[in-house]
Amino acid sequence: MDAGIVAALITSVASVAVSVGASVWTRQQGVDLERMRYEFERSARDTEKRSAAKAELDRYREPLLLAVVDLGARLHTIRDRSLTRYLTSTQPRGRLAVLGSLYCVARYFGTLEILYSRLALLRFDSAADTQLVAALLSDIGRAFASDSYDDDGVSGVSGGAAGSGGSGGDRETGGSHGADGDRDAGERLWPGGNGESAGDSRAGRGTGAGAAERGASILVDKAGPSRAPRFMLWQEEQRAIGELMRGPDRASTVCVGFAYFHEHYDETFARWLDPFAEALRAPDAAGSERLARLQTLLALLVTQLDEDGGYCLAVDGTTVAPQWATVAALT
Repeated sequence: MDAGIVAALITSVASVAVSVGASVWTRQQGVDLERMRYEFERSARDTEKRSAAKAELDRYREPLLLAVVDLGARLHTIRDRSLTRYLTSTQPRGRLAVLGSLYCVARYFGTLEILYSRLALLRFDSAADTQLVAALLSDIGRAFASDSYDDDGVSGVSGGAAGSGGSGGDRETGGSHGADGDRDAGERLWPGGNGESAGDSRAGRGTGAGAAERGASILVDKAGPSRAPRFMLWQEEQRAIGELMRGPDRASTVCVGFAYFHEHYDETFARWLDPFAEALRAPDAAGSERLARLQTLLALLVTQLDEDGGYCLAVDGTTVAPQWATVAALT
């Protein structure tokens, strides 16, 4: 074969190979660039979500901190028996002591309701800046809902409206989250349940009826005392109390004040909090295992929320615990 023809063929084949190789390389580069662009955009979205979660926590940090501090301090005074003679009194000041304690509980749940109405709990749980706070909130919710504590106590009033639905107790599982595992993005789940308590943990969102309204239609058997453990509040009860603390329209971004709570307790809050009130009046309320556990968790939560150190003790520059959470108080 003529050398010129051979050279031309070789050149042609080489040209085709180079062209094919360049095409493949260009395509691969395009795929790599597209993948890099996707990863960058996803990272940006994740960063934005984390920033939003942190921003919402920062926005409600002060009201949440105050609610946690007030509840923890009130549990301390109950456990060290400073309030016993008032809580067990039948005089007007006895009612004030009981309602004041109930208000601390209700304001805590109300503040959580406001926070979670602004932010999907899934995002709140997954954001690195808020994970520890979210885990502690979940642990506190489970400590309220668990039937592992004080199961020898008898409440003189039947369980709250949500509790009368007849589900099994919500025993602690030890996990860091209290809601069922199949969390869809955008769902707002309350800490405190693990899929065993009455009702679906997602109920009340998108149905047009909140937990407080649903409770009004549930028949409560008042024929006899409930054997429910003392101070137990299921997640449905926690949510209902939180909703009611947002005022008559359930939409306020601040909790109602104590005067409103006191004035409307009997017709609005009693169905949810009367069993808790009965437990407070018991002479042995100070020995409650549940209250001890709650005080410990609240103390840990304060250390995470109190960035300025205004409510915490510090030893050698290290935040230890709130001022009311001494070693003796937590044992």
